[in-house]
Amino acid sequence: MKMVKFKSFPENWVKEHDGRKPNTIRKKDLNDNRHRRLGVMMAADDYGTIEIENTATGEVFRRDITDVTEWDGWLIISWKHYKGNLQEANYDS
Repeated sequence: MKMVKFKSFPENWVKEHDGRKPNTIRKKDLNDNRHRRLGVMMAADDYGTIEIENTATGEVFRRDITDVTEWDGWLIISWKHYKGNLQEANYDS
């Protein structure tokens, strides 16, 4: 499974987790393996999964990436939100 992992501040993580903000934006850095992996996904139009970790609690959630857009040196990573946190159950290990 293709996956990229990022951390998020608690105030953003809550909105990302509950679906109010189903995306994150990151300054593009080609020295970062995650950003290179996202570039490969973009070129192939074949996205994997994003894992977002709460920097305060360490709690994580995973979502299927639906799009990665590059804009003015930034990467906007969007994902599918599933009501009722059904997706977390699908990713439990």
